[in-house]
This record gives sequence, C-alpha cells and structure tokens, in this order.
Amino acid sequence: MESSAEMYELTAQKICQLDPFRDDPIKPDYLVTDTEEGNNSDTVHPEGDKSGSPEMLAGDFCKCTKCTVMPTREENVCCKNKRFSVSMPDSSCVTEHEDFDKIVNKTVLTINLKTVWNTGLVDTNDTDISNRNLRYSAYRSLCIWLRNGKRKKSYRSSLPSCVVTSVRQLYPDATYTGYRLRSPVLQKKMNPKKTRN
Repeated sequence: MESSAEMYELTAQKICQLDPFRDDPIKPDYLVTDTEEGNNSDTVHPEGDKSGSPEMLAGDFCKCTKCTVMPTREENVCCKNKRFSVSMPDSSCVTEHEDFDKIVNKTVLTINLKTVWNTGLVDTNDTDISNRNLRYSAYRSLCIWLRNGKRKKSYRSSLPSCVVTSVRQLYPDATYTGYRLRSPVLQKKMNPKKTRN
C-alpha cells in the first residue's frame, strides 16, 4: 500500500496515472427520486442497471429522433437533455450541428490522441490509431464540446445515445465497451497486480 503524498512530490508519470474522477462521489440510489428515474435526467446507477432496457423504446427518451436504445439506463439519454449546453432548434439532432463533423474528423481525432499520448497520459489499452481509440478520442472531445468544457455534476455521465450511435457508425468495431463509470485502464495502472518473487 502506497503512502499518501502531496501532488508536488509526485513525478509527472505518477500524476498522469491518477484517476481524475477518484474523489467524485457517486450519487447514492436513495437520493434518486421517482421523477429522475422516469425521465432519466442526470441519473447514474453505479451498478449499470439494465432493467427495462429491452422493453424501452427510443421514443421514451428521445426528442431528436436519432437516438437508439442502449444496453443500460444511463446510456439512454438524448442530446436534448438539459445537461448538454449545445442546443439545436426543434427536433434537430446535435449530430447535425456544423461543428459535429469537424470534431469527429479522423485527422482531428488522431491529433488529439497523439497530443494526449505525448503528455505521458496513456489511458487507452494501446497507442495504435484504431477505430477503438478514435471512438475514445471522439467521446472525450464531444463530452467537452457538449458540456462547454464544464462538468455540471460531481460524477461522470454518458453521452447522448444519438452521438454514440453516430460515432460508432463512423468508427465501427465488432464489439463495443459501452459506458463505464470509471476508466478501467486508469484503474489498472493505478492498482497494478503485485507479483511474487
């Protein structure tokens, strides 16, 4: 077990390995109201509650008409949700915004990945320019864009279903990870398996 240290005592490599969400509290289930459960507004369920997903229809939560039903409740959110600062008129989807195509451009995403990797922060499984890493870069960039660079809650939340679907269509794969509360790669680096001598 490592002893605690002040940030100025850590090396750049150790700082890059810190989980940026390590101190964020998770909203306890008992604080989730029936209203939040019903309209899916900013609710995060730590267990990744899958109840009701197969029976759920995109029309139950989608106002932009481009969302698809995702596997977990917290992923079933529309770009029209109040937590996102980029707004579009009427039933237009944020994926139709003029900046969206620029943000998910392969060259831009590649530069973003290389910039992050060059800082020493490698929170992807590898440093290949693959569809998986391009999706990761797109999700990071779109999260900042959709929230105007600000986090409005003290916990992570998923991107809109329409945005995730669009990114998956641009950079397809056989399987997808889906939304996770914390980065499994950062957690793996923070808690490496101990080897016996």
